[in-house]
Amino acid sequence: MEIIISILLSCIIISFILILITQKNINKINTNEDKPCLSEWDCPECGFHIQLGDSCTYCYTQKPL
Repeated sequence: MEIIISILLSCIIISFILILITQKNINKINTNEDKPCLSEWDCPECGFHIQLGDSCTYCYTQKPL
């Protein structure tokens, strides 16, 4: 019985470590800071605050560089 509990506990610990490593790698892939189209900006023509994209949804002005 003690062997089964120790094997089960070891499997749980190894699974937990593997999940942490996998989540760390996924978070590196999903960073939005390197994508300029996902940054917020204010339209210079109408003043609307755009949260996503590179063109204004009201006046269709492109995001300034």
